[in-house]
Amino acid sequence: MSVNQKMSKPQWIGLCLVISILFVDILLYSLLIPLIPYFTENLQPSSSALGILFGSYAVALFAATPFFGRTADRVGRKVPIVFGLLGLAVSTCLFAFAKTMLTLIVARIVQGIAAAASWTAALALLADLFSGKSRGAAMGIALTGISTGSLLGAPIGGWLFEMGGYELPFFFSTGLIVLNFVLVLLLLKEPTRSKCEANQGVLPFLRNRSVLFIACIILLAETTLTLLEPLLPMHLTQRLAITPVGLGLLFGVMTLAYGVIAPVCSRVGTIRMPSC
Repeated sequence: MSVNQKMSKPQWIGLCLVISILFVDILLYSLLIPLIPYFTENLQPSSSALGILFGSYAVALFAATPFFGRTADRVGRKVPIVFGLLGLAVSTCLFAFAKTMLTLIVARIVQGIAAAASWTAALALLADLFSGKSRGAAMGIALTGISTGSLLGAPIGGWLFEMGGYELPFFFSTGLIVLNFVLVLLLLKEPTRSKCEANQGVLPFLRNRSVLFIACIILLAETTLTLLEPLLPMHLTQRLAITPVGLGLLFGVMTLAYGVIAPVCSRVGTIRMPSC
């Protein structure tokens, strides 16, 4: 029996909200890719500055995740998710009205911190709502929000840029964030957590070789992708005169395989977590 046949109403609501939260964050992340030629023409940043712009998101996410992991265990899942969505809205406004590279980098850092809050609490929410084999399946389904946001973000960003100028992609993102915020406030209920799950710290996970192995694989994969993000759009624009829509479609195709494979791989196996 598939996971969707077993889900209760709270599980359905939680899963849909998590998919939407992950989707909107990665959508905003990907919106910037087709706008790089615009930054290059109007702000004239160096390649290093563009690298810092994209790298600052990951640095902020990495630094803030442990803090919000502990916070989500202390205060529950809903508060960090709400905080993350508010931070994402602030980040989007900074992007929309940015006039300097420094403002863009600050916006990217705020986005990374907001993602740390919402991602950590959202995935923990799924762990609370689902157990056993259904947990892995639910995680795989939720991760389609990431692949879909990555797939659509760059094409939508390029299309909206050509339709209405630089600010329009960010106004569009703001509308999605506000919608997510309202839905979380109205629909999300705190699930019941066992004391065993609430008291587990990070050390048992760091001792798990499977977790470390997966972290290394993700690091290698993401490094390859992020090396392309700040440089390939400029190169293609200069050499092939490719449009923002073309750039968006190119990066969208690159993530299509991920969206197909993620739910399948989630069913292959699950990591054996340490017992209480």
